[in-house]
Order: sequence, then structure tokens, then C-alpha cells
Amino acid sequence: MRIVIYPSRKKAITLSLAALVFIALGLVFAIFQDEMGLSTWVIVFVSYIGVPFFALGLAFLVYRAMVPKPLLVIDETGILDHASAIGVGLIRWEEIERMAPYEVMGVRSLGIVPTNPEHIIARVKPLKQMLLRANMKSGFPLISIPESILPMKLDVLIRQLKHYPPAKEKFAEEG
Repeated sequence: MRIVIYPSRKKAITLSLAALVFIALGLVFAIFQDEMGLSTWVIVFVSYIGVPFFALGLAFLVYRAMVPKPLLVIDETGILDHASAIGVGLIRWEEIERMAPYEVMGVRSLGIVPTNPEHIIARVKPLKQMLLRANMKSGFPLISIPESILPMKLDVLIRQLKHYPPAKEKFAEEG
């Protein structure tokens, strides 16, 4: 059995609109900094970091909408991850130490912790390597599958994953 999961177009459009709003706000803050009495740190964070961050996210969402490519392919081999801009490609079942859902600022995701993170990082391009290492240093799992782009609830994905014996044993014990 093979499970192929495509992104939700509705969610992609909603996220694209949200990214556009944040880009616009960042630009407004930068242009009207003096009139709004904003500190340099607010402008640096909101405009000079936020605008490029959301612009990259928007570009990724537009690309995903134009190029119909599965977010995930799950089969006997493992999980083919293209769920985010820093998707790592194929991660075999034996390369996964554990999986568990987690939540950050209201966004639920499935975290995947590989047995050897550096082995996974070495397979991707340098920019992705840098982003994956930053993700790990922040305390997040190396691989994250956000519910916000899935066409289903995260719990449904987890139930589907648990149909694969190698995946079922990878989930953290549920209390």
C-alpha cells in the first residue's frame, strides 16, 4: 500500500494571502517608521527579516501551487518528504529514530527525529543544510510536517502512518 498526499489548495491560498498581508505590513512599517514612532529593532525584525522570510514562503507556496508535487509519499521504504521548503526527500524507516506530534504557536506538526541527523543533512543542498541546522539548534525536530499545509488533520496522517509496522514503532509513547 502506498499513500500519496498532495497539498491542500485552499490552505495554500490562505497561507499565500497571509504571507502577502505580512509582507505589506512589513513594508508599511519600513516606509512609515518615523510617523509610527517605531524603534530600529522593530523595523529590523518586522521589515528586514520578516519581509524576506514571508516573501520566500510566498514564493514556495506559489511554486507548490504551480507544480503539482506530492507533499508526502509513504510506502514500505519510508517517507518521501516534500512537505516544506526544507523537505529532505526520502527518509527510510530505518533512518527514523522517533516521530511525535508537536505544536508551536498554535501550528501543529509531525516531528521526525532521524537516527543520524548529519547523514540526512548531508544529502541536501547547502541552503537547506543551513536551515535544517538552525531548526535543530532551536530545539525543533529536524524534519517537520506542518498540519497547516496538509489536506487533512494531523491525527488522520498519524493514523495512516501507523498502518505501516515500521512507522508504528517509531511513535513516542502516548500517555
